[in-house]
Amino acid sequence: MSMPNDSSLLRSLLLTNEVDNPDKYKHFDRVAEITIWVAIILISLVSLTPYGISLRNITSYLTFASIGILALVWFRLLPKKISGRTKNLLYSFIISIILGVVVFFSNGIQSYALLFFYIDTIRISMSMPNKHLLIVVPFIILIIFGQSFFTEGDLATNLSLALLHTWGILLTAVVGRLIVGQAVMAQTHQNKVRLERQKSLSKLKDEFVYIISHELKQPMQSIAEEIKKITSEFSTSLSTDGRDLLHLTEVNNGRLNKLLNDLQDLSSLEKGSLAVQLSNVSLRPIISEVISTQLPDAKEKRIALIQRGIEEVGAS
Repeated sequence: MSMPNDSSLLRSLLLTNEVDNPDKYKHFDRVAEITIWVAIILISLVSLTPYGISLRNITSYLTFASIGILALVWFRLLPKKISGRTKNLLYSFIISIILGVVVFFSNGIQSYALLFFYIDTIRISMSMPNKHLLIVVPFIILIIFGQSFFTEGDLATNLSLALLHTWGILLTAVVGRLIVGQAVMAQTHQNKVRLERQKSLSKLKDEFVYIISHELKQPMQSIAEEIKKITSEFSTSLSTDGRDLLHLTEVNNGRLNKLLNDLQDLSSLEKGSLAVQLSNVSLRPIISEVISTQLPDAKEKRIALIQRGIEEVGAS
């Protein structure tokens, strides 16, 4: 496996998520909704344990309730068509503010709840275009530094912790961006290889159709000419069965010629170069042709095939 060079790493950083895909954001909404409800349930369960003493207050419960109401409105009451980059950007701002409130009421800059900022940064780096990423990540860092001034303890220590978390957030964003970028580039390369393979197969198929159709045309024309020659020169000396067999050979040769023409038309249809002309078609000759191809087997099994109907039936 070849190591990615500097240019590929740069492309993975700059080009990831620059293509807007509505289906991606709809999928993101579903995943985000599940994540929010799971987080609410887990935090509520933690608050009931001995380790969740700091979460057992009216402010924490109001915060959890507000998050639940916001999730209900955001994911269920808003129309499904409201989706995309703008909604994702607003969602990131709202989540960052909510996480800032949770961190504030759980020991501030010294809280383990800061881990949620890292998790959210991974989501941001994998789902946002560059211009939004450059807005939301500094906003998160600003919230983290703001916790330093509202957390009890030595300010210098708090600022050191904020600086440490800032480096962690930036590193998480860059690594997350690289991972998803390399995945996108690998998928793009795989799609390109698959497309080239399909083009090669299509080219081989066209060449096969061309060879088959043109190589068989010549012997079919020779067969048709020989049949006409035999019919014209030996018509009086042929028995009834001989004439029927000769006629059947001529019919089957014509059917084979039509099949080759259909094969060429199918190739032209796939290329988009087939000119279709609609016209009325008489069904009686087609029915007669089908019956004639089955006559030898029918005679062998002593089955009589009769074509009835005097009215001309057509299809258009």
